[in-house]
Amino acid sequence: MDTIRINLASRPRRNVRFYRASLVALILLLVALGASSSFVFFKFGHARREARAAAQANEERLRELKSEETRFRARSAAAAKANKGRIDLVNSIIYRKSFSWTGFLTDLEKALPDSCHITSLVPGFLDDASLDLRIKVVSPDLDNLLDFIDRLNAAKFGKIRVQSESVDEQGRLVSEITFHYERPR
Repeated sequence: MDTIRINLASRPRRNVRFYRASLVALILLLVALGASSSFVFFKFGHARREARAAAQANEERLRELKSEETRFRARSAAAAKANKGRIDLVNSIIYRKSFSWTGFLTDLEKALPDSCHITSLVPGFLDDASLDLRIKVVSPDLDNLLDFIDRLNAAKFGKIRVQSESVDEQGRLVSEITFHYERPR
């Protein structure tokens, strides 16, 4: 037998099932939202902690690398200062090996008149782009020597000076000349 429920209230509730179903649906919705919020909070909170730890590790590694770079720069500067003479010597040897002697001798040959000839040539390196030279030139007379000096000036040789002159046993003029040669770049 079914029991009959009698509502003796002055204002009875109508459609209680609808309100209960709505309340249960609202509670389930709130529980689902809370669960998903908790999941997102814990998942991304963990990822944020990992990212923060990785950033701190990277910053620490960066500080270590900066201090290592500072130590390396100091050591390399000290080594360069201690070995400056040897470094300059090696650089000058490399320069002398890379100096274009054929270009220089070609320019010198173009400036030399046919009647003159060179008996001595002594180079002196100044830096990696210039050369001071001392040569002895034998010429038949003063006019040929002056022609040679004019040709040196025209060929862009600089600081041309006649250091000494003498006459050999055959009556030719022997002159010692110094000049400067700048390597073309």
